[in-house]
Amino acid sequence: MGMNRLSAFAIICSSLLLSACAQVDLFGLDPDNFSNNNGGGPGTSLVCEDTNADFSTDIIPIFAASCTSGCHSGATPAGDLDLDITDNIGPVTESALIGYLKELNTGIVNTGTPVSSGLLTRPLAESAGGASHSADVFADTSDPDYLAIRCWIEDNAQNDLTDSQCTFGEDVYPMFTNRGCAANNCHIGTGNASGGNLSLSVGTDGLDNTDDLIAELQETASATGSRIDLDNDAQSLILTKPRNQVTHSGMAVFPDANDPDYQKLLCWIEEGAQNN
Repeated sequence: MGMNRLSAFAIICSSLLLSACAQVDLFGLDPDNFSNNNGGGPGTSLVCEDTNADFSTDIIPIFAASCTSGCHSGATPAGDLDLDITDNIGPVTESALIGYLKELNTGIVNTGTPVSSGLLTRPLAESAGGASHSADVFADTSDPDYLAIRCWIEDNAQNDLTDSQCTFGEDVYPMFTNRGCAANNCHIGTGNASGGNLSLSVGTDGLDNTDDLIAELQETASATGSRIDLDNDAQSLILTKPRNQVTHSGMAVFPDANDPDYQKLLCWIEEGAQNN
């Protein structure tokens, strides 16, 4: 009998403990309102399930309302950060702007740790943990615009306007810098003889915008062929020269046709070499 009473007492205590736990918000993590609080790492927090964060309809308007006027726009944008796709300078499409933001090595967009992205820390008030900035755009991290940008980055900073597998802005343009093509003594600036009079840069060091860059690529470079050959994609000079299949004053950028960037560039040409 004594053992049976002890067992019953243990069961009652366990039931009471479980009931109490169900009512307690442990360390602020209410299971009915839990959001990712791991520093903004990969994975979308539950707060983003109720937050509209499409780049074209939600993020671009934030830039236009709070960032571009007299600041991040024009030929000399503040902090060399151009967020304006309407000024015909720098990135002029949504895709080009996303590629530009991801290309920057200043951590403006950090999909690995979204909350550390400069697009969030710089406009955030210092009193709320933000970085030094000329203006406080977000008073705190509950600001709806802050949350929209955070959720867009958490969702891998995607472009909602295209289902293309290889866009110029996100796939092609960044490789010009990342693979060393748009570098000193090569394809940077305008009228650069050492780079075959081909500029692969946009902005203060090159052409006005990505429209001009693509138009330049679509010109016939010489008797050896076209920079972009839409009738014979794989024979485009921007594919054959970086593999040294045709005389190229620079190094071999692509070791072979299996190089991931070569495949992206070929895919973009196959899809019509658009400014997307």
